[in-house]
Amino acid sequence: MSRKMLVDGKEVDFDSLFEDEESLPASRPQSDNIEWWKDVKPAAAATRNLRAGDAIEVVVVTVGSDNLLFSGRDGGNDPDYGRIEGVISRDEFSPELLAGLKPGSPLKIFVVSVARKGEVLSVEGSMEARKAGSSGGSVEAFREAMASGVPVTGKVTGENKGGFEIALQGGKGFVPFSQIDAGTRLASSEYIGQSFQFLVTRVEGRNIVLSRAALQRQEQEAGREKFLASLEPGQVMQATVRKIESFGLFVELGSGVSALVPQSEAAWSRGQALHTRFTPGETVTVKILKFESFQGKPRISASIKQADADPWDSLPDSIAPQRMVTGTVTRLAEFGAFVEIAPGIEALLHISEMSSKRRIHRPAEVVQPGQQVQVRVTAVDRIKKRIGVSLKDEVQSVSAGGTAAKAVDPDEVVPSTISIAAKGSSGSALAAAFLNAGNKPGKKPR
Repeated sequence: MSRKMLVDGKEVDFDSLFEDEESLPASRPQSDNIEWWKDVKPAAAATRNLRAGDAIEVVVVTVGSDNLLFSGRDGGNDPDYGRIEGVISRDEFSPELLAGLKPGSPLKIFVVSVARKGEVLSVEGSMEARKAGSSGGSVEAFREAMASGVPVTGKVTGENKGGFEIALQGGKGFVPFSQIDAGTRLASSEYIGQSFQFLVTRVEGRNIVLSRAALQRQEQEAGREKFLASLEPGQVMQATVRKIESFGLFVELGSGVSALVPQSEAAWSRGQALHTRFTPGETVTVKILKFESFQGKPRISASIKQADADPWDSLPDSIAPQRMVTGTVTRLAEFGAFVEIAPGIEALLHISEMSSKRRIHRPAEVVQPGQQVQVRVTAVDRIKKRIGVSLKDEVQSVSAGGTAAKAVDPDEVVPSTISIAAKGSSGSALAAAFLNAGNKPGKKPR
């Protein structure tokens, strides 16, 4: 049964429309519609050359297992291109669009490459304009793709000592190992057999050098602007730890955008070093604190601890005035020491509260960072989030092994009488010196 369709307002027999007339039997009858098409072909084909990147409207002929065949002639107000036959890969279509295509379906495509075979234009098409002209079967097509920055599609077929071998439509390409991925390069097996888009970076003879990393960075930059526009202070989001420094963490928020988490904002608790608490590649939740531009580049600060619950909101009842608690000295200051008495809760041990027996000039005379101490809570201010503790009265320190020991006050040390069996005058002088050491000023030696 013959299928009829309209082409430029004229009814045409679809099955025989684009068959090669020279191969038709001489006895085969020619319809008026075919005669009309033959009449316009010579003039139309010479009117204008079809070029890579042009958008044309075609008609589906066959939907095959790998490719879709189409045919047609340029429509609209532009001059006719003439008779067109071509192919487009099924990979260009989404499953939904492909399911709706059948012989006779209209389709708008972009020309990737074009070659004239007699009076017929043989066209390779694409559904995306950015692919137009990118996959031609000649070296010149790849030169044009490199000059215009249009990506080409290729399949990774293998590797050699320098990189990966790429099968292109109409040629073969090469991607150095360093250019296969803008991020961390995966095992070779993760790429081989996969199809990607690449930028053409160099054409030397028939050697086509490609880069997937460069294209990824371009796409990353495009998404970066959009991502930055969506950022707001106070926003809570997931991030990935990329680098750990003594002063803080560098985390990636997305689309190549990084932020600094200062050391003071890494956690409520300050008892551990950052490198022991976090690992590169770890996913953390952050809260955006500040977003500004510095020398034309975005500078973002974030907080991990503020994205979590404030430990002051669940302060234990055991932390109350006159209660004894055990904590760890986290840092020293001129005016005292800070003691973590609960996760994320630090109390101030003022220098005046370190001893009731003598005057302390420096906190290091009594405590050291990392030391465990038993202290008495003197004050709790939940509004200002401040806690005061004291070592006076019940002055005890706890060693790293957990053994409690009575703190030693130098003023309470009383020298004992030492008997020395000395010979000669030097021995007698040494014995007298030890005995006199226990005498207080103004007292005569015994």
